Amino acid sequence: MDEKRNDALKVIQSLGADNEARQLWKKLCGYHRRSLAETAMYRFKRSFGGDFRSRKLAYQQAELYAKSLAMNKTTKLGMPQRALGANLGIVLNRRAIRSFT
Repeated sequence: MDEKRNDALKVIQSLGADNEARQLWKKLCGYHRRSLAETAMYRFKRSFGGDFRSRKLAYQQAELYAKSLAMNKTTKLGMPQRALGANLGIVLNRRAIRSFT
């Protein structure tokens, strides 16, 4: 783990070692996508809890689908008009839910 961190720091140093260098490094290595995904999951779990109320898998899938729709709706409502195309909410469709089974 320390080796990966050291390598990342070397790359940041080579890019200029300032805030812009860190932002560029995040985009180059895809770190920003990970951060967005972690933030989305944090929001989801804070809103709905980390577990299911249903016991059966089919009902859990339906519960996940309903929660995802609700999260997407609230995310869309909270976005400024100019950023509606950049919705970072959780997007789940029926095909994705079937892949869990």
